[in-house]
Amino acid sequence: MADLLSTGISGVRTYQRALATVGNNIANVDTDGYSRQRLDIADKTSVNEGGLNIGNGSTAVRVQRNYDSFVAENLRSSQSQLSKHQSTLSYVTQLENLLADKQLSLSSAVDGFFSAVQEVSVSPSSGSARQNMLNLAQTTAAQFNTVGAQLTRVEQTSYNDIKGKVNELNQFASQLANINSSLNKSSNINNQPNQLLDLRDNLIQGMSKLLRVVAVERANGSVDVHIGDVPSGQYLVQSNKSNMVTIGRSATNPEEAVLMAKVGSSSQELNQLVGGSVAGILEFRSNALTSLRNELDALAQVFVGEVNAAHTLGIDAQGQFGGDLFSLANIYEVTPGTNAGTAAVTVSAVPNATIDKLAMTLSYSSSDGFYTLANAADATQFVTGTSELTLGGIKVTLSGVPQDGDSFSLASNKRPIDALQVLVTKRQEIAAGGPVSVTHANTNTSAARIVLEGYSKPAATAANTAIGAPDRRDELRQNIDIEFAANATSYDLKDVATGNVITSGTYTPGSTIEHNGWKVSFNGTINANESFTVRGNTSYQAGDNRNLLSVISLQGNKNIFNDGGNFTEVYTDTISNLGSSLVQSAVSRDAQQIIVDQAQAKRDETSAVSLDEEAANLLRFQQAYQASAQIISTANKLFDTILGIQ
Repeated sequence: MADLLSTGISGVRTYQRALATVGNNIANVDTDGYSRQRLDIADKTSVNEGGLNIGNGSTAVRVQRNYDSFVAENLRSSQSQLSKHQSTLSYVTQLENLLADKQLSLSSAVDGFFSAVQEVSVSPSSGSARQNMLNLAQTTAAQFNTVGAQLTRVEQTSYNDIKGKVNELNQFASQLANINSSLNKSSNINNQPNQLLDLRDNLIQGMSKLLRVVAVERANGSVDVHIGDVPSGQYLVQSNKSNMVTIGRSATNPEEAVLMAKVGSSSQELNQLVGGSVAGILEFRSNALTSLRNELDALAQVFVGEVNAAHTLGIDAQGQFGGDLFSLANIYEVTPGTNAGTAAVTVSAVPNATIDKLAMTLSYSSSDGFYTLANAADATQFVTGTSELTLGGIKVTLSGVPQDGDSFSLASNKRPIDALQVLVTKRQEIAAGGPVSVTHANTNTSAARIVLEGYSKPAATAANTAIGAPDRRDELRQNIDIEFAANATSYDLKDVATGNVITSGTYTPGSTIEHNGWKVSFNGTINANESFTVRGNTSYQAGDNRNLLSVISLQGNKNIFNDGGNFTEVYTDTISNLGSSLVQSAVSRDAQQIIVDQAQAKRDETSAVSLDEEAANLLRFQQAYQASAQIISTANKLFDTILGIQ
């Protein structure tokens, strides 16, 4: 009876453990990361009696996890990509909501400014209209600054978000290194506690949501974790050691976040950031956010550059050329060296140019009479000049008298959208009048009339750009007579002050004449020996609105953005581009969600607890347990029967 009894006892013990395993599965049906367990059962070595191999019952070999490493890795990979798309979408949505706010519309602000300019052009001598124009200029500048501040807030928020996620990643890595230490106490994964292996996988899954990682499992169940999507990536966890990840700002571009892995006493920049929420935020910062800020900066640069170019050619109420209406001088901080001269530096943004944010040095040499503006990090990138130098998207304007060796340091300080401010504070400084007027001589016999087609700053020459030379705008106001010859097919330009002929040229009907930045044409047929006058305005005439008309024309000018549209159209395109990024991010997120759902379903099929299945197992193991107990009872009865034989 001993064989029958031991068989029954082995069955009771085995199915007691099986019932305990089922009970544990049921108890952990909602435990995150729990893998369904099963009891591996094997038959005991049979006993040979009388030439017969008699079974000796069963034994519980081990409690095995239902786990598939391929399925787990597939879920981690897909979840990592989903986290990336979700993070990108979340931040792009923030930008879209920000710019959708009508109260922050730059288009409305710019339109309001041009409407105020239009009001002054209608009544150039109106003090209230001029004051309103300055008020709207201030409002426009403030609107640009407000949008810039909001984008800076998004940049800082996203940076802090990455910092928090990096701290979470480091905690996961440290915990996993500790788990590896425990797992390294055994050389065989079959001897490891299932709870520890589940915790290990749960930590790797948490890491994958933050940053794409690949786990390489060792024979004892410990893992090495590599950053990226290949096993050869940089180590995050190696055996019982974890490498701390840090975040900082690039030395060359403070808006760029850089992730480093600290390995021993040295640090390595992470170069396999292909998935996870951290990669998603970094992608948002380098693509959608940077593109938007660059486009709005370009809008601010062109707006300021074009308005100033027009305004500075006009005549204000005091008969002087207008100054810059707006300024972007704060985009760079200028620090003078120990200078002996009186040279001063003004920095402005070049319209339609990307500002490279270079650290620069400016120095003067008396031997050649030139300034040198150079990239502080790369001395081979430089320009030379006397009064204006352009490099890296900025223009440096010089004034005063320098001395040999004078120098300045230039450091990127603000974006154009943040630096925009109004310079003109007095309404009489608004340059409404035109700098040039034209007319025909009273002695002319024809009905031909001269037409001023336009004016601009005179082209640079060696003479008018030399240090100490008068402002080139002054050449616009040179009084000149245009005198046609007897055949009316050639002409002389004569300086009224000296009577000298400046230049001569040929004329064909319909052509134009240009000089000192102005351009004129003629209506009608010119007779022999007729003359026309070009006079510079040295005093403002009430009602002269010609320069403001030049400013107003900028509102609908499609050429100032390289045929990309006018201010409103370019701003609308910027919003549309952001909307396209939002749609693309949403589509990517939704598509990846389907992949994750499929991977999760496969993981659940492999490792999740099914209450229906466990209920069936519970009933089956209960019946087996009861049957094994009945075997023991039968063996006892048989033994009692033998003892009762007389």
